[in-house]
Amino acid sequence: YAHRHNVIHRDIKPENILLHDGRPMVADFGIALAVSAAAGGRMTETGLSLGTPHYMSPEQATAEKDLTNRSDLYSLGSVLYEMLTGNAPHVGASAQQIIMKIVTEAAQPVTTLRKSVPPNVSAAVAKALEKLPADRFATAREFIQALADQTFRHGAVTSVGEPAPIPARRSLAATGTRMGLALAIGLGLGWMIWNRPASPPLLIRMTVYADSVHAISNNCCGPSIAFSRDGEMLAFLADGPDGARLFVRRMDQFESRPVPGTEMARTPFLSPDGRWLGFLQDGALRKVDLQGGAPQTVARVDARVRGAEWTESGEIIFSNDGDGGLYRVSSEGGTPELITLPDTTAGERIRGLARLLPGGRALLYSSWKDNVSAPEAWINVFDLERRTSRRVTAGLQPYYAETGHLVFAQSDGSIMAQQFNVRSLELSGEPVRIAERVIVHNPSPEAEFVVSLTGSLAYRQGDAFESALEEFSIDGSLIATHRGRARRASPRYSPDGRQIAYEQYRENSENSDIWVLDLASGIDTRLSTGGRDRAPIWSLDGRFVRWSDIQGSPGDSAVLMSRPADLSAPATPFGAEPYASGILGLPARSPGPIPFAHVSGGSMQGIWIVDADGSNPRPWRESPYTLHHPALSPSGQWIAYESDRSGRSEVYVQPFPGGGAVTRVSTDGGLSPVWATDQRLVFRSTDGALMRVDLDMTGPRPRPTTYRSLASAVKVNVNDLTGHNYSVSPDGMRVVVLRQSGSPTLLVETNRLHHLPSQAR
Repeated sequence: YAHRHNVIHRDIKPENILLHDGRPMVADFGIALAVSAAAGGRMTETGLSLGTPHYMSPEQATAEKDLTNRSDLYSLGSVLYEMLTGNAPHVGASAQQIIMKIVTEAAQPVTTLRKSVPPNVSAAVAKALEKLPADRFATAREFIQALADQTFRHGAVTSVGEPAPIPARRSLAATGTRMGLALAIGLGLGWMIWNRPASPPLLIRMTVYADSVHAISNNCCGPSIAFSRDGEMLAFLADGPDGARLFVRRMDQFESRPVPGTEMARTPFLSPDGRWLGFLQDGALRKVDLQGGAPQTVARVDARVRGAEWTESGEIIFSNDGDGGLYRVSSEGGTPELITLPDTTAGERIRGLARLLPGGRALLYSSWKDNVSAPEAWINVFDLERRTSRRVTAGLQPYYAETGHLVFAQSDGSIMAQQFNVRSLELSGEPVRIAERVIVHNPSPEAEFVVSLTGSLAYRQGDAFESALEEFSIDGSLIATHRGRARRASPRYSPDGRQIAYEQYRENSENSDIWVLDLASGIDTRLSTGGRDRAPIWSLDGRFVRWSDIQGSPGDSAVLMSRPADLSAPATPFGAEPYASGILGLPARSPGPIPFAHVSGGSMQGIWIVDADGSNPRPWRESPYTLHHPALSPSGQWIAYESDRSGRSEVYVQPFPGGGAVTRVSTDGGLSPVWATDQRLVFRSTDGALMRVDLDMTGPRPRPTTYRSLASAVKVNVNDLTGHNYSVSPDGMRVVVLRQSGSPTLLVETNRLHHLPSQAR
C-alpha cells in the first residue's frame, strides 16, 4: 500500500514491525516522512544515518540519492532471513564492516544454515537480497507469491539451496568487480570518517519497563528515577503484586532487574560510578551494592526526604522535609550536617533537590513558597564558600549537564534546557523545550525526570494516576472493582459495610476532597470542597463522615471537619480548635475518645486523643520513635499502631484508653493495622501483602495465636503516610484495597543534550 503511494519506508527492521492480535503492522514512517518533507533532497552528506546497518539495502548503504520500493524489499528480506536463521544476513564488529559486507558479499543461503527451510522460501529470500535492485522482486506481492509457491526457484540457487556453478571467466570478472567496488567503498568510507566533522554521540530513544508484573510508579515525594553520572545506569521505582521496590537497568542491556532489599523504598539515587544504589526506607537513608550484598544504613532521618545526590567526593546531599533544609552526610555513614535552611523571611518553606556543580563550590537547588493553590518555585544557586544564595530562574528541579546546560522543569510539565556558565553561575541564551507532558507533583517542585551529567534524559509522561478500589473476600477472591478517574487514597468502610468513604485528589494537585461511594448503586458523592482533606472516618452510627482538613503545609495545623453522609447539612468543624496537623485513626466504635497521630514538622511525634465531640485534644502516648496509623478495636478497649522502635516498622497493641503493657504482634515487619474484630487484626507486611493475626485476649496482655497470609491477589501496592490504603468490612469478611491503575511511560533519550538546536548550544 505504501509503495503504491510512492512512500518508501527506508527503515524496515524488526523494531518497526509490531504485532497486534497476531497481525503485523509496519510502524515508524518517520524517515520516509522526513525525506518527503525535504522534497526528495539528501538529508545528510553520506546518507549513512538513514536506516539501520543490518537491514540496509546496498544502494542505501552507498548513499544513493534515489531509492525505490525495492530497497524496502531488501530490508524485508533481511528481516525474514534473521527470523529463519537467527542472524541478519551480514554481521560485523562495526557499522562500516556491516556496510562493506552488504555491498560486496552474498549472504549464505538460508538452507545452508537451516536445512528444514523449504527451498522455495530460501530462494525467495535470496532474490529479495540481490545486490542490484533490478534483480529483486518488483513488488511486495511478488515476494509473498514466491514464498507460497513451492516450485519457485531463483537464479543460481539450486533445489538444495547451494550456489550453482558459475563459468570461470564470469566468476573472475565478478570477483574483480567486487574487489574494485570494495576498495572504492573502503577508501570512500575511510575518507569520510577521517575528514567528517566530529559528530555528537548517538541519540537513542527507548522505552523502559520494569518486568511483566511490575508497573513503574511514583514516589510520594521527590522523583522516582535516578541516573548515574555517566548515564549508563538507571534506577526507578515500580509497584507490583509484591509491593513497591526499586529496579535498575544498564543502558547497554535489555532487561531491568529488581534490587533485593529495596521493598517499600523510595527516592532512589546512584553513586557516580553506578555501583551503589541509595534510597530512603523505614526512616533511614540506605545504600546497597548492586554487585551483591545486603542494604546498609547510612543515616537516620526524621522526616521525608525530597531527592538526594551522591557526589564525587563521597557525600550524600539530601533535603529534609521537616525543617526544609539541605543536609549532607558521608556515604560511609554518620550524622547528617546542615548545609542551609530556607529563607523564611522571603517566604521559603523548603530548599531541596540539590545538585553539586562541577568544582564543588556551589549547589543548584529548588525552593518554593508555601502556596498550595499556586506554588511559586525557583531554581537557585548556593555558594558553599560564601554561604550566600541567589535565584537563577523560575522553575523546578535543576540538573547540570557537561554540555553546559541547566535543565529544569516547568509547572506545566515542560522540560527546558538553557546555557549555563558554571564559573559565573549565569544563564545565557533562550531556554529550549526538550520534553513535554512530564508528570509534575504539584504543589511541590518535583517532576518525574532526571538528567545525567553526560546529557542523557529520562522522564515519565502521563496524567495523574487513575485508581481502583478493589474488594476482596477475606480469603482473597476478587468481589468487585470500583474504578475511578483520579488518584484516590484512604478508603474506609461505613459501620454497616454498605458505603466506602475515601479521599480523591484533584488533577495535577495535592489538594483533595472527601467522597463516599455507595456500593449498591455505584454512585459517588462528594462531601467536601476544601483544600487538602485527608483520612476520612465514620461516626459510630454511620451518619457522619469526619476528616482532617490540613491548613497550609504538613506540620502547620489541621481542622477536624464533620458532615452528614447524606448531605443533609453542610460541613462543620468537629471540635473548636485546630490541631497540629491531626491525622485521624480509624473510627472508634464506642463513645470514648478517638485517637489520631500527631504530626509536627513532617514527623510523627506521638498519638493524641480527642473526645467524642471533638474537644479536649491531648497527648495519649509520646515517643522519640515514629507512631503511625492508630486504630481502635471495635470495643474501644485496645489500640493498635505502627512504630519503628525496633529499628523497623512493626505493629504493636496496647490497652486503651488507660495504657499498659505494649505487645508486638507482627514478627517480620508490619504496617497500617486494622481491626476486623477484637480478636483479629489485619496489617500489611513489608512486601505489601495483607497478614491476619488472631489474638488471645484472655490473659493480662494480647497473645498472638495464629498468623495467616491472605491470598496473593490481595496486595496493597500504594503506601500512604496519612492513612490506611485498605479497610476491613465491619463483619470482617471483606477487604477493600486501593490500587493505582495508571502506568505512565518511562522514556530514555541517551545523549539528548548533545542534540539541541544550534541556538541552544
